[in-house]
Amino acid sequence: MNKYFFFLIASFCILLSNSYAYDENFDEGNRGIYQGECWTFSSTTVTSSSSNGGAISGSSTRTGQLTNLTNPHRVGSPCTRFDGSGRVSFEHYVHTLNGSSQKTLNLVLLDESLNVVDTLLTYEYISTSLVKSDVAVPYDGQYRLEWRWIGSGGQGRAWMDNVSITGINRADPDNGCGCLSESLPVNWGTVKAVKNGLTESISWSVNMEQNNHHFDIMRSTDGLMFQKVGQVYSAGNHQELKSYSYDFQEGSSLDQLIWYRIKQVDIDGLYEYSQTVNLIRQNHSSLEVSLENISQELHLHLIYSSESHNQLRLFDLRGNLIYSDAISITQPTTLPLQGLNRGIYILSIHNRKESFVRKIRL
Repeated sequence: MNKYFFFLIASFCILLSNSYAYDENFDEGNRGIYQGECWTFSSTTVTSSSSNGGAISGSSTRTGQLTNLTNPHRVGSPCTRFDGSGRVSFEHYVHTLNGSSQKTLNLVLLDESLNVVDTLLTYEYISTSLVKSDVAVPYDGQYRLEWRWIGSGGQGRAWMDNVSITGINRADPDNGCGCLSESLPVNWGTVKAVKNGLTESISWSVNMEQNNHHFDIMRSTDGLMFQKVGQVYSAGNHQELKSYSYDFQEGSSLDQLIWYRIKQVDIDGLYEYSQTVNLIRQNHSSLEVSLENISQELHLHLIYSSESHNQLRLFDLRGNLIYSDAISITQPTTLPLQGLNRGIYILSIHNRKESFVRKIRL
């Protein structure tokens, strides 16, 4: 086995490990250690379980007395890269609830400038029992999590431990614990989709790759929802033009407009998309359509369809939807053309059984 093979294996292992959660249980018991790992604390320390009655084993974070509504006691996570489907789970509790005093935890999401983006959780303690929370982080990008406790009277303190964050730790301890730069791992060239008989070929080029792991080929039949249909591994780091391609055997006998795009995934699990391109699967269609371009209108007559409900859509060559309407076989349909530039467009008509796709000149 050569060194390049070991590099690929190591890169793949990094990708797998960083695609899942990173955990913290604060068992070192020394706040300075976690500050060095880019955790932040305000009016909060890290202490052993002996002071919390053993509700949480080992060491955990502990706030000061929660008596000040205007000055939350805080714990902040390192900068984390979320992908829109992240989660955070943790254990927490308060050991004292005095009379009518209230103790509240807010889990907030901060951007890279430490501005509040959203409050993900508000929890009001009604007992001193251990609480296990699991919270969704429905954001795509680099953010920080911050736990904020407030209280009104009483001597209660809060403990928090056993944190698990589904995301990638992107903190930079050598640069003030800021977020690592999300420099692009590839410089995109062209992306093309062509059809040759029953074969569909997707090709793309890049002018540079740095720490890129692989490309996913994504396909859609509506231009909105994409599914992975193939994968090509990166050729490695380079500063020159490289071309890739992937071929499919078409499985549908219907006329269809198909969208393709490439998802680039680097060795840290970060990703970005190429431009979206489309192609027409033009086969035999049982739908019969008559078209007539008159002045500022397109007159369309659906001569034959086996279904009473048919959907018409007009796209530009980039796949952007220009017009959509339900049409009937019983009467002609008129499409207004005002405001459209002269050129080539894609007309699509479909029902549950049949479809018709053609390029038309307006």
